Amino acid sequence: MTDRLWLRTVAGLLAGIFAAAAVVVYLGISQRALIASLHGVAEQPLFLAAIGGLVLMALQALRWWVVMRPVLDLRYGQAFRAMMVGFFFNVLLPARGGDLLRVQYLGKRTGISRAKLLGTEIVDFWSDKWGWVAAFPIVCLLGSPPSWLFRAVLLMGGLVLGIGILLALMAKSIQRLPR
Repeated sequence: MTDRLWLRTVAGLLAGIFAAAAVVVYLGISQRALIASLHGVAEQPLFLAAIGGLVLMALQALRWWVVMRPVLDLRYGQAFRAMMVGFFFNVLLPARGGDLLRVQYLGKRTGISRAKLLGTEIVDFWSDKWGWVAAFPIVCLLGSPPSWLFRAVLLMGGLVLGIGILLALMAKSIQRLPR
């Protein structure tokens, strides 16, 4: 199993190097200019950004794990690894395709129903969006937000409320079904 893991790791690294080289050739980036610009980069902000990204990912995985716990028996480490897979592919795929791959990855690794995983993914996604609406009063306390922000929060609030009502109605209709 570890030989296969190493092979996948090396293949992934080679694919990443190939993709970077293809972008450099396609965009006509000068290697000398690239190396010269890298000499002026401060490492500390990059390091702090990387650490901050990992902390954010850990907190998002914790939120998803808390959402999943009542329905699924998963460990936090499994949720964190799945979150990392989803984030990686969200960078590469359009329309949050990485989230679907996260469900596929976790379902394949754990044997848990993908439908259950997708349901928890949807609940987590909307609870994340609800956080935007809940943070809006704090933004208003700190200053006067632009007018477009009012419209955006109103739209998000309406969507969250509408999806919440739809999910509640669906749950009621499922409970009424004969078993």
